This record gives sequence, C-alpha cells and structure tokens, in this order.
Amino acid sequence: MTAAGQISKGRLIGEFVLVLFAFFIFSFIALIVVLFIQDGVNTEVLEIFNLPNAKELLAVPGFLAIPGGMLLTIGLVWGLQKIRGETLSDLGLKIPESWRRVVLLGVALAVFIFVAATGLTYFLAQFGMVPDSSDFNVILTDPMIFFYGMTAVAWLAAAFGEEVVFRGFLMRILYQLFGSNTVAAGFAITLQAAVFGMLHLNQGVAGAIVVFMIAAIFGLAFYRFGRSLWPLIIAHGLFDNIVFTLMYLGVDA
Repeated sequence: MTAAGQISKGRLIGEFVLVLFAFFIFSFIALIVVLFIQDGVNTEVLEIFNLPNAKELLAVPGFLAIPGGMLLTIGLVWGLQKIRGETLSDLGLKIPESWRRVVLLGVALAVFIFVAATGLTYFLAQFGMVPDSSDFNVILTDPMIFFYGMTAVAWLAAAFGEEVVFRGFLMRILYQLFGSNTVAAGFAITLQAAVFGMLHLNQGVAGAIVVFMIAAIFGLAFYRFGRSLWPLIIAHGLFDNIVFTLMYLGVDA
C-alpha cells in the first residue's frame, strides 16, 4: 500500500480535481444516454438545453441518470485506489467485526441528522431562507419513479456513492494534504462539507447550508466511527428514504 507521505501534494490535488471533474462529465454522459433511450439524441433533444422549461424537461432524465454517473465515478475512484496499491479497506469499506453495531450506529446517526436538519431548516426559515426541493418533485410523478428514487438514487448513488467518493476518497485526500493529524481532519471535514454543499446549490442557499451541515456531521462521524463508511452509508440511505417518503406523502418535515 502506498503510504500517505509518499504521495506528492501535486498528485493528491490532481486526483481531487480529476474525480470532481469526472463526476460532472460522467453525470452528463449518463444523462445523454438516458435521453437517447427516452427520445433519441437528435436536434429536438439537444435544443432542450436552450429552452426556458429545460429544467422541467430534464427532470426525469436527470433523476434517472444520477446512479449511472455515480457508478462511473466510483469506478474511477477504484481505479485510482488500485494504482496506489490500496484496497477497499483504505476507502473505509473494511468488513466490520459487528454488523449489529454498524446498523445501530447508522440508525442513530440517521435520526440525529434528521433532527438536526429539521431544526436548521426551521431556523433558516425564520430569516426567509427556505431550501428549494423542487428538483425532487420528480418522485411525485409516478410510483415507479418514487421506488427508483428510494432504491437506486437513495441507496446506490447517494448513500453508497456519495459516501465512498466524498468521505472515503476526497476527504481522505484533503486529510493527507493538510498533514494527516487532528487539525488536518478538521480542515478536511470542513472543506469536503463546503464542496458538497456547493454541489447542492440547486436547492438554494438554504439547501446548501443544510447539506453542508449534514456533510460535516458525516465527516466527523467517519473519524469517530474508526474511519468506517458503513454506518454513514446506512444513515445516508435511511435519511434520504425518510425525506423522499415525506415528500411523496405531502408531509412538510
């Protein structure tokens, strides 16, 4: 396994930028594939990007493409890990000694995050800042899309994919960049949360702030739980399932 000290800062920064850039490219490729399957890539489809209602027209294809883009990104991360001579354990995917403990930690973390997110959302609302969840209204259009969101999107793309890519890989790069100590962990948690929050600006400033807080909690939990991603994956999936279900039922959290 390649030791952290043997990896140059230039290479670490390069891998960080590469994975983020690839995430956008892979997501776009997946979107084009979905559009091709749905309508065929032709002039009419490509013109969608210049229409006023592009957001509405791309809502379902974009939602369907999310897992595909994430799977490709995970593939890149795994390839970089192999080049380093590292294993799944280095990403935080070591088989735990007790799955019961992992599940209990995951459930507790999901409850904590839900309460914290609800509280922060309420606090921000007092200042007229409300998260924009309209991008997720697509799950209300059809029971099958809701089921797809509860499974492929919530568990595969978000819970597993985002935790592996952002907490397991990108946050570890930041940790190594800042010196692999307690202070470095603090910087890594904060910066990965900031990046993760900015990637959710489609939910408005309030939504990005809430996501920043959630990502920071996940980052802290990663180190508190012995650098294991499994409790985070369970918590992330449960949290998204709760949110999607409340939206589908028309309940304001």
